[in-house]
Amino acid sequence: MMMKWQTPVAEGKCSVPLRAGDEIMVLGSCFADETGRRLAECGLDVCVNPFGTLYNPVSVCNSISRLQCGVPFTQEDCVEMGAGAGLVCSFSHHTSFARPTPEAFLEHANAALETASARWKSASKVLITLGTAWCWRHLPEGEIVSNCLKRPAGEFSRERLTVPQTAALLKSLVQRYPDKFFVFTVSPIRHLSDGAHGNQVSKSILLLALEEVCAAMRGALADRERGYGMQEVRVDDDALAHLARVANGDARSALNALELAVLTTPMEADGSVHVTLAVAEESIQSPVIPMDESLFYDMLSAFCKSLRGSDSDAALAWFARMNRAGVDPRVVVRRIIAHASEDVGMANPMA
Repeated sequence: MMMKWQTPVAEGKCSVPLRAGDEIMVLGSCFADETGRRLAECGLDVCVNPFGTLYNPVSVCNSISRLQCGVPFTQEDCVEMGAGAGLVCSFSHHTSFARPTPEAFLEHANAALETASARWKSASKVLITLGTAWCWRHLPEGEIVSNCLKRPAGEFSRERLTVPQTAALLKSLVQRYPDKFFVFTVSPIRHLSDGAHGNQVSKSILLLALEEVCAAMRGALADRERGYGMQEVRVDDDALAHLARVANGDARSALNALELAVLTTPMEADGSVHVTLAVAEESIQSPVIPMDESLFYDMLSAFCKSLRGSDSDAALAWFARMNRAGVDPRVVVRRIIAHASEDVGMANPMA
C-alpha cells in the first residue's frame, strides 16, 4: 500500500473574481509571494509585498496603514541588523530590503513605498495570506515587528494573538476600505518550530477569526425564532462576505445590515428573497475617507496647531480623522513627543 505524503485539497471558486484590468495588491507570507508571481505570469496587474514577506496579521495591517498614508521612512526607522550582518533595515521590512548604509536603505525603501502607495490607493482587489498568529514584540519600543533582523533574542518577546484580537484587527482593516474587495487566505505551509500541534493551533486561530462574523450572519438566517429560518432567504456568498467585511468588527452591525437587506429586497415569483452583492452594498453603505500626501500634511499641521493652542478637543478630532483614514498612529505620537520636548519645554523648562 502506497503512503500519501500530500494532503489533497478540493479547489473552490472564489466569490471575488480576478479579471484583466483589475489592479491587485498581494500581501502576506511567502505563499503570497508565490501567488503574486503566478498571477503576474498570467498577465494580471499585481503589486506583491512592497515591504517584503509579512507573516502575522499585525504586520500586514501596519503595512497597509503605511501604504495608505504614504509617509516616508526616516533615520528613526533605520535599524542595524544583528549577527554581524553589517546591514541596515527597519522593523517594518523583510531583510531583503537591507542595505549597507542608512542612506541606501532609505532610498530603496522609500522608492518602493512611493510606487506601492499609489498602487494601493488605486487597487480594487486585495489578496492577503496570513502565515501565523505568532508575533514578536520589540521590548524597547513595545511594538510588534515584521522581522527581528537577527537582533539579540533578549530584545524581543514572543506572543500569540487570540481569536478575538485577530478578528477585531482584520474586521477593522476591511471596514476602513469599503472600496476594496479583500480575499483572505491562510498559508498551507507548515511551520514546525513549535511542533505539528503548535502549527495547527496558530493556523486555527487565523481561520476562526476569519469565520467569526460570517458565522453570526449564517446563524441569523437559520434561526426560526429570532431570525429568518421561517422564510426562504438566499444570500450569495460574496454578499455575506461584504457584510462581514464592513461591519466595523461588530456582529450587531452586520446583523442589522442583513436584516435591512432582507426586508428591502422584493420577493421573487417563488416567494423567496435573494440578497445579492449589490443589495448588500446598499444595506451597509460606508463612505470612503480620503487621504493623500497633501491632506496628510495639512491635517498633521492642524493637529500640531491645536496642541499649541491648548485645544484638546480639536487635537483629538484631527487625530481621530487621521487614524480613521489609515495614518499610522506612531506618526502622531512622535509629533506629541516633539511638542512636549520643544514647545512645552522651551516655554517652561521647569515643566
